[in-house]
Amino acid sequence: MTEELGILLIFDEVKTGFRTSLGGCQTVYGVKPDLTALGKVLGGGFPVGAVGGREDIMMISAPHGGRDILSAGSKEKGKDVLFHSGTYNGHPTVLAAGLATIEALESDQTFEKLVERTQYLRHQLETVYKRHGVEMQTIGMGSIFNIVLINEPVKNYRDLQKGNTSFRKIIDQELLKKGVYTKPMNRYSMSTVHTEEDIARTAELHEEVLKKLRR
Repeated sequence: MTEELGILLIFDEVKTGFRTSLGGCQTVYGVKPDLTALGKVLGGGFPVGAVGGREDIMMISAPHGGRDILSAGSKEKGKDVLFHSGTYNGHPTVLAAGLATIEALESDQTFEKLVERTQYLRHQLETVYKRHGVEMQTIGMGSIFNIVLINEPVKNYRDLQKGNTSFRKIIDQELLKKGVYTKPMNRYSMSTVHTEEDIARTAELHEEVLKKLRR
């Protein structure tokens, strides 16, 4: 539809890049956007952001063939050029960390194992809540998910608002006291350093919190 109407399709993969899959949501859904934005996950935790996409779009901001409007003797008209500058653009240390991150996730089925552990944690948590008679489901993809205290299917943001957010907030606050850090009401983001012991401990502490709150 965007091609038909001459509209740029931009995917913000800051949250989903390297988490829903190594190729982001565009790989999962088989859609190739005109532009993609990526955030710090690209740099393995280093502060970094990136924009990539169609060559004809990217070349508008490329200092190629004298297109840098601040270059001496540049004949480019400002309206024809998108000037994009930054002190840390293309920073070698950050980019090396980003490349190392990609290589690590691609090797030895690291990413696939991470997703499997994430699914296992989700299953463990859903089992705990069901055992205590609390309506709950985990919603997410890849290595990220969230806990929604609701029984009916969640298809959009309106459905999410029907969940018991006040109870979820109390649970999160109790978990913080016990050493499980999740920003209240926010998602769970698994990483390669989380072990089966971490998963078991997390499920165990959820159980303790639910027991306490039920009393």
